[in-house]
Amino acid sequence: MLTCLITSTIMFISSATAHLMHQKSHLCHMTCFLCDFGGISFNGFGAAFMQTFMSGPIWYYKALEPYLLPIIGLQSALCCLLNSLAQTKYKRPYPPIKRFLQFAPCGALWIFTILPLFINYLMNEPDGFQISYGYHFCHIFTFLAGAAFFALDFPQRYFPGRLDFFGQGHNIFHVCVFFVVYFQFKACYTDFVTNRDLIAQTRQEPNVYICFLSLSVLISYYFYMIRSFYKMIKHNFDQEGNLKITKEIKSK
Repeated sequence: MLTCLITSTIMFISSATAHLMHQKSHLCHMTCFLCDFGGISFNGFGAAFMQTFMSGPIWYYKALEPYLLPIIGLQSALCCLLNSLAQTKYKRPYPPIKRFLQFAPCGALWIFTILPLFINYLMNEPDGFQISYGYHFCHIFTFLAGAAFFALDFPQRYFPGRLDFFGQGHNIFHVCVFFVVYFQFKACYTDFVTNRDLIAQTRQEPNVYICFLSLSVLISYYFYMIRSFYKMIKHNFDQEGNLKITKEIKSK
């Protein structure tokens, strides 16, 4: 749970920083949201690790244990890469492929995260492993609701100009993300308390040094990706951080 607490905290910090600082210039906007994508991907790693460890059936976790960190680490890295690519490659009006590159890797990681819940439910809780389905349902519902508001530009598409500052889909999406994290922690903590003896008997305690090394490698990777994409797009902006082509059009 400490791993997920660290990753979710970094996600909220990077997201808040991106939304507070992105208006300084177009280049600053792009850079801030590259950092935001890194934070989102980082949280996906922590959430997948916590939920698989706390809520996965015994046989499922034993089968995945040697490969769990590499699997979710690669998925998290792919999320950061494809979201950064979508942000820097495409310009308005955005083609559908931009949304696909943003949602597909995040959706795949999230499905992997909740997969143990469906396995437990379909197999009628094998090995006596009991799951707090109520909290997990709230986590799934708020995630899907937030994704829908974000993807469908709802409700602002029906009230143009009226929801520019408050009440638009992106605001609602961030409120949903907060509750997603809350319900994930609540569900996994409840599962741990309920199944504490089973978890202690059947699972090896995660090695602190390996977890720390995994987080350090991912953070280094995110900084490398952010710097790489920043260097790729920097030549398109002037010293003030504005797009050169935009400045040329305005001068004409």
